[in-house]
Amino acid sequence: MNLSYSYRESNNTTAAPNSKCPEWGQENSTLFQVVFISLYSIMGLTALFGNSFLVKIIFSTPRMKTSFNYFIANMAISDIIVQFCVIPRIITDILYEARRWLIGDTIGQILCKLLYYVQDVCTAVSIECIVLIAIDRFLAVVTPTKVRSTSRGKLRVVIIIMTWIIAMVLHAPYLHFTNIRKVAPDVMYCTIDWSPLPDAVHTKYMSILIVLLFLIPLGIITILYSIIFMIVKRRKIPGHQSSDRRQFRHYEKAKTNVLQLSIAVVAVFIISWTPTIVNLLLLMTKWGWRVPCDMIPFRFFALFMNYSNTATNPWIYFVLSANYRQGIRKLIPCAQWKAQYQKRLSSRTKSGTWATHQTDSGAEADIGQTLPELSACTAV
Repeated sequence: MNLSYSYRESNNTTAAPNSKCPEWGQENSTLFQVVFISLYSIMGLTALFGNSFLVKIIFSTPRMKTSFNYFIANMAISDIIVQFCVIPRIITDILYEARRWLIGDTIGQILCKLLYYVQDVCTAVSIECIVLIAIDRFLAVVTPTKVRSTSRGKLRVVIIIMTWIIAMVLHAPYLHFTNIRKVAPDVMYCTIDWSPLPDAVHTKYMSILIVLLFLIPLGIITILYSIIFMIVKRRKIPGHQSSDRRQFRHYEKAKTNVLQLSIAVVAVFIISWTPTIVNLLLLMTKWGWRVPCDMIPFRFFALFMNYSNTATNPWIYFVLSANYRQGIRKLIPCAQWKAQYQKRLSSRTKSGTWATHQTDSGAEADIGQTLPELSACTAV
């Protein structure tokens, strides 16, 4: 579900997609090109490095191989694939015009069909994983002493495979309706043409995608994280003796991380997807599936906000999880040296058994492992 793909082409097979804006490709300001190409390049590199680090950390650390982290890894892999589809295409759109295609012949036709299909399939998988992570965290809070069904190895694999199957089925029409349109010997466009079907079919299809991939996921994660927020906030650790102060501080820190995660996931999802949904609704209801010339910059902004979600997702966990931060330190030599220095300094100035290096049950531990511990605390 993306803005660049969701335009209905006219039945005039010789018309370019931006024929109403003939000046766009020729007089597009250099400043606009520099700004958006820079933004997309930074976003793409951030997403590639961040998600690659996530996958590396999860699969190289035995204690990280949990359902919670496997769902994160699946999301990260899909977000990595998205970058290889999005960045080259967006830069081409900025330098030329929307949906301009530079590869011809059979290979060009195949790539045209696959590009948008793979891109949106991976985007859908990423959204599904955000929902699965919320469900897994919810079950960890509500049933902390029970073995969750999502933690079983075979079922976990089935769930991950199903995220891809569902996404591929939802976007199957892309493979049929996407084709290259040649308007001149050296000018081609990769477009979707729903002819001979009426515009109403295209509108209904996109409406279904908006409901399934935005409204329902938003509702689920908002409700589940709100419940998590309320449950965790109301729970208190038993005992207030001085011997329990360390445990109390540990609990409060972990509790804060859980609450921050709940807010961050929902906020990032809303902020990154709202411009895209607004633009899609305008396309369906007001613009007739064609972006007005003066709204083209907003289209690129909405796309940027949409795909920035792939860059911000990994950093949420880097910030809120000690395990992922420790993994980053192991991958980056300078960060590892700094961590070792701080650890030595801390060991000289602190006494007692409170360890500087936290494990899965530590105060800033992996959110997926901290929640069951929090759930053991008594409710008010």
